[in-house]
This record gives sequence, C-alpha cells and structure tokens, in this order.
Amino acid sequence: MKNRHNISILNNKLSLKIDDISMGHYSYAAYLFDDEDVCIEKRWYQDQQEFSFDFVLKGRYYFKIFRLVKGGSEKTSWRTEFVAVDSASKDDGAEMAITQSLIGKDIARNLRRLIFDHPTYLSRAFQLVRGAVHSSSTWKDKRLFAQELLNVGEEPGLYAGSAELVAERFSQISRLLDARTDLPEKETLYLRGLLRYRVGDFFSAQLNFQGLLPYSRQLKYHQTSCPAYFYRWDPDSHEHGLALDNFKIYKTHSKPGNGVVLISCDYGYFVSYYPSTIKKLLQYGQTLHLHLILPLGMNVQDLEPFFGDSEVGVSFEYEGNILMSEDNKKTYYTASRYLVCDKVLDLYGKPLLVSDIDISFDRSLDYAFSKLGDYEISLYFGKNDLPWLRIMAGFNFFGRLTAESYFLKYLKSFLVYCLSTGRDGWMLDQTALEVTYQNCQHEHIQKISSIRELLEYSPRQYENRDRFRAMAKKAVTEFRR
Repeated sequence: MKNRHNISILNNKLSLKIDDISMGHYSYAAYLFDDEDVCIEKRWYQDQQEFSFDFVLKGRYYFKIFRLVKGGSEKTSWRTEFVAVDSASKDDGAEMAITQSLIGKDIARNLRRLIFDHPTYLSRAFQLVRGAVHSSSTWKDKRLFAQELLNVGEEPGLYAGSAELVAERFSQISRLLDARTDLPEKETLYLRGLLRYRVGDFFSAQLNFQGLLPYSRQLKYHQTSCPAYFYRWDPDSHEHGLALDNFKIYKTHSKPGNGVVLISCDYGYFVSYYPSTIKKLLQYGQTLHLHLILPLGMNVQDLEPFFGDSEVGVSFEYEGNILMSEDNKKTYYTASRYLVCDKVLDLYGKPLLVSDIDISFDRSLDYAFSKLGDYEISLYFGKNDLPWLRIMAGFNFFGRLTAESYFLKYLKSFLVYCLSTGRDGWMLDQTALEVTYQNCQHEHIQKISSIRELLEYSPRQYENRDRFRAMAKKAVTEFRR
C-alpha cells in the first residue's frame, strides 16, 4: 500500500496527518528535518495519526515518518516531500490585532487591553518588535510601541524610558516580576527576557527567550549567537592553553598586486564556488590564499585537478580538531579564517582582505588595498542594533602590519575560548568581531575604520546561492560514500 500523508502550514506551524486505513494496529512517530538533513524536532510513538510542530523557522523541511506494529518489532518508515515555511501569514490573528493596536492615539491603552484579553499574544508582540529591528522597512513609531509593550508587565513607567532608567530600577522590576505568580510561565519568560534585553544583557535574555521554544530546539548552534556575547572579556584571565595545529601550508603564490584575499571554507563549498569566485579574483590580478577544512581521509593533493594552473596559495587543516565537533563544524568553518589570519599576513607581507567565498567580485581591489594603512583595520559595519549583526564577518580588511595587533590577538583568543567552552553559537565570528571592536575601541589602541572609506560600493553575494549549496552538499556526500 502506498504511504499517504498530508502536510499543512499555518504561519510558523507545521501539521502532519497520516492517512492510514490500518489505524488501531500501529503506532506512529514523526521527525522533522531541515534541508541540510539536520533533525530539528522529534515526536515519539503515539496512536494518533496527527502531529503538530510549532515555532518552525522560515526554511525548507521534510518529515521522516515511522510506523511500528503494536506489540511487535516490525517497523517501516518513509520520507515526505519538502515543504517551505515562509514568514507568518499576514492574516495571523495576533499580528492583525497587534498592528491594529498601533492605530489611533492611545497606543498604551489599546495594547494593554489587547494583552489583558489575549495574554498569549505577548510572545507574538515580541516577535514583531524583533522583526522590526531586523527589517529596514519598519514601523515609524516602533520605539514607542516597544516601550508600551514593556509597560504591560507591571507599574507603568518602570519598563518604559531609557535603558539607563531601566538599569537603575532593574532590581525593583525583577521583584515585581517575581511577585506576578498569576502570569503564565511563557509570558514570565518573555518578560524576563525583554527586561534583560533592554539593559543589554543579551546572554541572559536569550536564555529566557529560549524557554519559549521546545526543549529539543533550545540553543542549537544555528539559532543564536548570544551565548558568545560578553560586555567585557579579558583574554589574560581566560588562558586556554591550547596548541593549535590548524595551518599546514600546501603551496603559496604571490602576484604583483597590492594585497591578498583570504578565503576559508570546507570541501563542499570549495568544490561548488571555486570555479566562479577564483576565476573572477585571478582575472583582476589579485593574490589569493585559500584555507581549506578538509574531511578526514582526504589528501590535499587530490584537489590538484581543481587548481590546475591557477596561481593560488593553499593551506589546510582537517575536521575533528580540538576546537571542532560534529555539532559546531559549520560555526568553525566561518571562524577558521580569523584563526589563521595572522599567519597569512606574515606569510605574504601584504594587506589582507578576509572574504566569504560567495562574494561576486566584479572589480579590482588594488585601490582599496593601497588606501589601507599598515596598522589600520577596516571593518564592514552593518546597520543593525543587535551585537552579532553590527559587524559583518565576510568582508574585512587588515593592514600589512596588523598580524601582531591587539585586535587580532584578542579576536583569536576570544574565538578559541568560545569554541572550547561551548559558547560556539551561529554567527560566532560576527559576535567575536563586535566584542573585539568594543574592547579595542574602549582602550583606544587600534585604528579602526569602515570599509565605506575604502570602497565606493558594498560587497554583493551570488544570487543563486541555493544552487551552490546543493552542489556543496552533493560533493561532501559523494566523498563520504
């Protein structure tokens, strides 16, 4: 009999219904996977044929369904087709009601009445505020809305106002929250998270917000970078004592240009992006150095057919080193370029650009390199308030003599500390750049500028990245067969 099922999507909720006429003879389980075959959430065996998965992030997913004979061991399984989850629908009742509360003059009264009538809307309200922070096209009066949202907890005026005022009254507000035993647990978690968020304690805020998610999805590496965020971090008090052997030189090649471009990636991304990106860079006469993180068992010499006559420098390391585990390997791929940055600077004696491999280079970088001071660092500052989105990690310049700079030493130590202590959330590289920048700026010990002073354009990624990712995944799968 053909396995039949039906999948429905409503906002960020996935529902799975199994159509099995043999109901009563079997138990069913369902696992939810993303498009990179990572199991996001599991539903264990049950008699019912319907499963519901809430708080599903935007992306592509599929289910693996298991059917077990009751009282026996015979088990069958099958995989569903992919389904796409977009942002929450515009007809979402909570979103419509909250948006309506912004209409009119008395926003505070409207919002307070709405949350009083529908306390479960509080979490959705936070999502909308957070979305407004991320979005370039936001509500004109989102700040007022966020402040009034903070008023809902208790005592008007305590949450609203500046971060300084909230920090000053932090203990008082916390005690008020402790006294609100009438609030549902999820709303208490939300309010505690929002309070921490207002005073800049992003790490504690994230721990509270994670409580709104199912346990199986908390603190996954691709969901949050907050565990790596610190106000101040002293590298001298966090000596890791690790001897890093993550830079084996295969070959070097230096062209006459003014600088060198450093790109690091895993084997899959190398296979998929190499022909396009490297061809463009070499076309403009740039010196290019690739740092590869290879799967165990692969010989770097086997990649020679890809290099051909290309004039590129290559270094490599293997997966499974002391800082890398199966869970955080994607985080390590992005962090590795900053772990070896000082070595590449010393190797070539030229200014350096750390770049993503999926940047579509369409002009020479020599002019930018020539403007960069020997001790200068030029960073790609974003337009976002969240600390892990203030500095983009995929396009940053380092002057010729910055290998021994306080900035790079601090950055490297911070990355090693986070990778070796479980604080290796997704976007760790951008969090590390932000924390390093804040400390160096505070000490006034490093000249740091914006790449907008070097470039008259913003770096642009390839538009068809899904195709490149599919090629990368295929290359890794084929190697491991």
